[in-house]
Amino acid sequence: MAQQQQIHPFLQNTIVEIKESGKRTYSPECPRCDDIVQSHTLLYCTKGKGEVVIDGSSSKFARKSLLLLPPQIGFEFTHSSSHGIEMHALSFDLYRLSVSEDHRRVYERELSFPLHGVIEKTGSRVQYLLRQFSGQSAPPKRSQSLYQLDELYELLELVLLENPDEDLPAAPLSDAPEQWLPLTVQYMQEHYDRDITVEKLGELAGMHPAYYSHLFKQKMNKTPYEFLTNLRMNKAKEMLLVSDKKVKDVAREVGYIDEFYFSRRFKTSSGYAPTTYSKQLHAKMISLSFPYTEHLLTLGVVPCAAQTHKYFPAAVKSLMLPFHASDPWEISRQAFLKLDPDLILCKDNVSVKARENLGDIAPIVTIPWTTMDVFGHLQMIAGIVNKQEAAQEWIDQYEKKAEKAHQLVADHIGDKRTVAICVLRETGWRMYGARNIGHVFYRSLQMLPPARMQAEMQKHNNGKMLTWVAISIDKLDQYESDYLFMVVPSREEAEKQWKLLQSNAAWQRHPAVIANRYCFLEWDQWKVYAPYSLERQLDMAVDLLTSPTNNVSL
Repeated sequence: MAQQQQIHPFLQNTIVEIKESGKRTYSPECPRCDDIVQSHTLLYCTKGKGEVVIDGSSSKFARKSLLLLPPQIGFEFTHSSSHGIEMHALSFDLYRLSVSEDHRRVYERELSFPLHGVIEKTGSRVQYLLRQFSGQSAPPKRSQSLYQLDELYELLELVLLENPDEDLPAAPLSDAPEQWLPLTVQYMQEHYDRDITVEKLGELAGMHPAYYSHLFKQKMNKTPYEFLTNLRMNKAKEMLLVSDKKVKDVAREVGYIDEFYFSRRFKTSSGYAPTTYSKQLHAKMISLSFPYTEHLLTLGVVPCAAQTHKYFPAAVKSLMLPFHASDPWEISRQAFLKLDPDLILCKDNVSVKARENLGDIAPIVTIPWTTMDVFGHLQMIAGIVNKQEAAQEWIDQYEKKAEKAHQLVADHIGDKRTVAICVLRETGWRMYGARNIGHVFYRSLQMLPPARMQAEMQKHNNGKMLTWVAISIDKLDQYESDYLFMVVPSREEAEKQWKLLQSNAAWQRHPAVIANRYCFLEWDQWKVYAPYSLERQLDMAVDLLTSPTNNVSL
């Protein structure tokens, strides 16, 4: 359905109810007709011509003329066609919000309309919508669908916007969406597989269904009907990308009983049949995680936008996204709507927020973070973008590089040396295991963790689940090692921690401190657990461990 970039002020804070729609035919045997309409009425002439008198004012009409009649007004027309005339007719009642309080809203019937009489200027979309309504085989039920109400509002907006009235008052303020919008969006996200009606959504929002539908479109740039359809199609795409489910099962899980109807809707949405969708290349991808952005680039896939970091290897449109799940969402929906992505990648710790904000815009594939190591991340993403060979090629070359680095370090400092990796944060100290920064030292260079950390790591698969354990400064000497790396966010923090450590007994007792084999590292250079960063970190680790002076400052 066409999107309107402007909402006509007259339609703000209104709701509509369709009363009648269909075709009207007037035979040549009855060239004269007079009547009084009880509801707002649109008559679109598809055949014949004549003259209409409304409130004593006479106008001619012909094929493609539109007649607008307000309620309780008399009119009469005559036609001169030997074949009679035919019209598409649509009647509706309009109600305007008069009282808006926390627990109630009052609507009063609106009898006026900015335009009436014969309108000669009507675009093709107006004509199409009127034909859609007149094509119904029976008058609409009292309970209108999302689609019907959305189409009626679009029709009225088009008529008014194509025929502006400069004397209209400024648009009144619409209801604030802070409460009703998240509630109804969450309901659609959780129950997209059910038969969701506009009546149910309006009930949840505490407003008339048509009014809710109208406000939703203003806020979300799409109607509830479109939002729900997009949500269902994106969920289907996600399933097709990461599972082996049959098309009929996917259709059922996203709310379509008819597999063939689902397939037609899916092809309209994506351009591909569901049976071939997973094999297609995704030209416009977004990564909400800078590690996964690196994975894409390693595989030769350049995202249209992504979360990046200061040591990023390539120029990519950067999105200011939250680093942690608890952080506020820092970018608007509008930015993603403009990008029009066909696939979004994210970590599981931000997937809830991503779905809340973007679930209707594109399929969102969540790549588990802690249950996979860097190789697992790369292979899973490669499977989604059909780059399995590129993934295996990188893994093979990295393992060869790591083996050479291990031999070089072992030749310089000896094999089976221990290293403790302690990240100093404002929220507390963390001793790292065999993933993230620990991957380079424990897996690539095959160094050993402190005995106490080794005991913790043995409880988990290598490089999975366990990232770090919390420690206190007074327990530092319980993690004895040959080398000690203190990782801090900045030089200023290194200087601050250095002053605190000078008088700390646990620091002074640590074997690496006694042997003068310790240094401070910058967290930004070591925090990213992804292919490019891992290679760079491996080079830095080799330089650190083979340097003539082991004690190195930031």
